[in-house]
Amino acid sequence: MKTQRNFALLRIAFGAVWAVDAFLKWQPVFLNNFVSEVSAMASGQPWWVNAWIGWWVAFVSPHPHMFAIIVALLQSAIALGLIFGILTRVTLAGGIIFSLVIWSVPEAFGGPYGPGSTDVGAALVYVLVFAALWVGTSWRMYSVDSFLNKTWPNFFLWRDVETHTVTTENKKDIVTESLLLLVLILGSVIFVTFFPSGQTMGPGAMTPAGMMLKTYEVPAGYRTPTVDFTITKDPTSMGGWDVHITTTNFTFTPQNVNSAPVPDQGHVHLYVDNTLYVVYGPWYHLDDLSAGTHVITVALAQNDHSIYTKNGQDIQIQKTITQ
Repeated sequence: MKTQRNFALLRIAFGAVWAVDAFLKWQPVFLNNFVSEVSAMASGQPWWVNAWIGWWVAFVSPHPHMFAIIVALLQSAIALGLIFGILTRVTLAGGIIFSLVIWSVPEAFGGPYGPGSTDVGAALVYVLVFAALWVGTSWRMYSVDSFLNKTWPNFFLWRDVETHTVTTENKKDIVTESLLLLVLILGSVIFVTFFPSGQTMGPGAMTPAGMMLKTYEVPAGYRTPTVDFTITKDPTSMGGWDVHITTTNFTFTPQNVNSAPVPDQGHVHLYVDNTLYVVYGPWYHLDDLSAGTHVITVALAQNDHSIYTKNGQDIQIQKTITQ
C-alpha cells in the first residue's frame, strides 16, 4: 500500500512537470516557431539523423500552427491524465510514445555524441519515469481510475487486476481520494484564473493566420513604425519569390528574439495565406507557391512576438499575388 501511494504521488508530481511544459507550449513563442523548434537540432548531426528530422520538417511545414496546437493539446492531455489519474495506463503508454518522438526529433536522439556531449536527452529520462509509473501501478491510488474501479469494478474501462472488496478501509480510501481530487480540481481552477498566459487580446490581436497573439501598443512619445514590402518573382534558376521588407522607425533585432519588448525594434511575421514565417531581416525568399491567388501579409512584431499596434490596429500591410 505504501509503495502504491509513493508511486501515485510521483505520478502527480510528474504530471505537474508536464503541466508547466504544456503551459509553455501554449505561448506564442512556441506556436509561432514550431518548425524552427523541430529543425533546430539538425545542425552537426549525422546524415541519417538529418534525414529523419528533415522528413518531420517537411511533414509539419505545410500547417505548422496546426501541428503546434496538436503538440500543446497532447502535452496538456498527458499532464491532466497524470495529475488526475484519468485513463492512466493509456496516458502512460501515450507518454512513452510521445517522449520517444521528442527524443528522436527535437532532441535528435540525444546527439551528436562526441567530446561535447553531456547527456542522452531529457525525453529519454521521461520514458523511464513513465515505465516506472506503469510498473509501480501508479493508478491504484489518488486517481479517478482508482475511484471508479472501487465504485464500478465491473466497468471495463476501469477494471484492474487487483480485486476490491468493499470494506471500511476501502470506503476511507474512496473518501480520501475524492477529497484529493477535489483539491486538485480547485487548484487547477485557481491556477488558470490567477496565472493567465499573459496574452493581451484586443481589436488588433487577430492575426491573418487566424490565431490570437498578444499585442504591443506603440508607447506614447515614440514615433509610429511603418512597414511595406515588395514581392517579385525570382528570375534565377532558384525560382520562387523574393520579398523585400522596408520599415521606418524600426530596427530588426534578431539577437534579441524572445527577450522583453523594446520600442522600435523586433522582427516581422510574414504570412502566406495561413502559413506563418518569422523573418528577422529585410529580405526573405519564398519557394514556389501553388497555382492560384495568394494573400501575403507582413506585420511588425516585438522581440517577444507580440504584434505592434497603434490605436488598437495591427501595424501591417497586405498584398495579393498570383502564381
